[in-house]
Amino acid sequence: MHSISEESKINLFSLMRFYSGAQYALEELSSNPSYAQSSNGRHVKEVAVKTSKLMEDMLLSMGYAIRPFVIESHQFRFVSNPPLRQGAVFFLGGGIAFEHTRDDLCMQVTDQARIVADRFLPDSWDFFKEELIELSRNSDIATLRIN
Repeated sequence: MHSISEESKINLFSLMRFYSGAQYALEELSSNPSYAQSSNGRHVKEVAVKTSKLMEDMLLSMGYAIRPFVIESHQFRFVSNPPLRQGAVFFLGGGIAFEHTRDDLCMQVTDQARIVADRFLPDSWDFFKEELIELSRNSDIATLRIN
């Protein structure tokens, strides 16, 4: 099995947080229609959808299962939210689990998604976009792809 450096794991986990942040941002837009219709809201929706799809394709190609969950009575319950609506779990005290056959590559994102969601705003997007491009080109991460 391919070894992956700690730095690359950190980068991989960042991709998961970025996916989760995009889902959070999309859910936030759906609950605030007036903001969603503003120029900032339209920008956030456009880049969050693109980012979400890109991250999802990358993570699935690496063998990940992406599973939204809620926590009820101190127990996880996986839910099946439709694509681009998985962010609803963040508003219910849940998150998104990224499951992999290698335990050291699994992660759960909860409240970190809210912080990442702000990076889809026009003021932050250009810098964030460069970070996404750099992470998606990481050679250690690329070797995990199943293709």
